[in-house]
Parts: sequence; structure tokens; C-alpha cells
Amino acid sequence: MKSQIFIGKVHHIRTRPIKYSLSLKHFMFFLDLDDLNSLDKFFPLLSYKRKGIFNFNKKDHYILNKDKLKDHFKEITKKDINKIYFLTNLRIFGYVFNPISVFFCFDKFDKLSSIIYEVGNTFKEQKIFHHSIIKGNTASLKTKKLFYVSPFIPLDTIFNFFSQMNNKEKEEEIFLKVDSIQDDSKILTATFRAKSKEITRKNLISLIFSFPLQTLKVMFLIHWHAFILWFKKLKYIKKNENKDKQTEVLYG
Repeated sequence: MKSQIFIGKVHHIRTRPIKYSLSLKHFMFFLDLDDLNSLDKFFPLLSYKRKGIFNFNKKDHYILNKDKLKDHFKEITKKDINKIYFLTNLRIFGYVFNPISVFFCFDKFDKLSSIIYEVGNTFKEQKIFHHSIIKGNTASLKTKKLFYVSPFIPLDTIFNFFSQMNNKEKEEEIFLKVDSIQDDSKILTATFRAKSKEITRKNLISLIFSFPLQTLKVMFLIHWHAFILWFKKLKYIKKNENKDKQTEVLYG
């Protein structure tokens, strides 16, 4: 396995108290955290230590400020970790927003050993969710959210994460799903289903024209759809309410 690009679609389906859905094409980078320096060979299209069109910056992920990340992840997951791949959005022309990023951790036998989710909000806060149950190439995790993400979903709802990776002869497939659950009933289901592409100069140029200013577009759509939900009279929850239900939040 090596660093790649995953290109696919994001779907959001809201089931109550009103029905609402959206869908958009999306791509994410899948990076080998042991080999970030290799990104600079694609400069100026892709970079790590230099400012490229697509740029990976550790400062965008507060957990990456930890020394000896593998040891830290071993401590919190209680699992063997030999290799870490990170599914995330990169900065595009200097700007980035990551609603969710995922650390895929593998043991010395190249088997999936743990998955760690990093959820972000528009206030530049992040929260880590771990202790997934691993079965082969799938991972599941059910846990209280206790984090401000959508202003239309209560903070004490349940997050139900599901991830799956499938290896095929010429490509890999990835599927992510996050259900928001309240009173044993789904409020919102968000999914990302995508197929891998090799990181090449040709593919990077294609991304620039196929997904112009993607991260800015995502931020715009978040606020646009929030306006639609507000217009539909969905209850708006202010961030400064229920601060006791916002726990283990990471701040930059």
C-alpha cells in the first residue's frame, strides 16, 4: 500500500425532524505518514515542506503535534501499530477544511489493527474518536458525540462510525459512514464512497480542473445548506449553549 488519491461521492441524508439530502463529488488524499517527504517530488502540484497547490500541513491536525505518534496511538487504542495512513483533505491554494479525517493503522502483518477518526467543525476545533471494533477490513464504533458539529443536531447524540477498505487488483475502494442517532433513531447519515487513483502529475492536474477550489466549495455548501435548514425552521443550537456537553475538544 502507498499514498494515493480517493475520488468518489459524499452523500448526506437527513431523516428527521425534516427530510433533506445532498450529494457532491469529492476527493481525499490517503497519505503514508512515514513517507510525507515524498510528496515534494510532485512540487509545485503537491507538497509537504513547501507551499504547493495541494499542501499537507501538520498544523492542520492538532493530534499530529504529538511526539511519537505511533506510540501515542498504541497507548490510546491498545493495539499494535506498525504503519499509519491518513485519509484527509489537503490545503488547496493555502485553504483547507476537514469535516472528518481518518487514521488507518496497520500492524506488522499489514492487517488493519485500529481506526481513529478526527472530526472537525467550522470553529477550527477537532475531536478524536477511537476504540473501533475491527473485523477483517471493516471497523465500527458507536460513541457519544459530545462535540459541536452541526448546529441542528444535539450534542448528546450518538455517532455510529463504519469504515471499510477493499483491495482489488488495480485499485482500492473505501467506504465511510457516520450515522447521527438520537433516541435509537437516525437523524443524519453521511457517507463517502470512493476508488483509488495513483498520485501522478497527470492525476493532480486533473483534480485541479475537475474539483476547482474544493475546500472553499465545501465550506460554502455547509453554510448554504445550514441556511436552508434554518429557513425550514429546524431548531438552531448555539455553540455557547450546553458547554458541559462539549468534552475532549482539541484546540489549535
